[in-house]
Amino acid sequence: MQGGGVRLHVEYVDFVYRALYDLAETPRIAFGDARSDASGVALQVELDPLLRRVARKWLIRTAAFCRRDRLIMDVAAAHTGRTFDHVRTEVAWGPVFTHDPGMRVAPPAVTPSLPPAEALALIEARPTAA
Repeated sequence: MQGGGVRLHVEYVDFVYRALYDLAETPRIAFGDARSDASGVALQVELDPLLRRVARKWLIRTAAFCRRDRLIMDVAAAHTGRTFDHVRTEVAWGPVFTHDPGMRVAPPAVTPSLPPAEALALIEARPTAA
């Protein structure tokens, strides 16, 4: 493999991996490419394809659950003679990531490059402990 053949093969394998990540909407860390130096925000950015996939499944499943419940209520109405028109199904999904309020990142320090109004807005936007 002369003339950069090995490099071409490595680039091809890397391209195939990137295509798999994009098509499967699976983050790199699912394939064992875990970077230990990634921060919480960097991990959330890396997990964004998975979050989009979860959101799409929630949308589909919420509609399916509501439809299934409506069919169950229609069957119950047919067998009992009662109406269930006033019953509504509400599906509530929990958060994908847990948030530890004790592990918040401190707000950025006020530096001379920030105008005072922007610095104050950053400090006021900081979440408070519940």
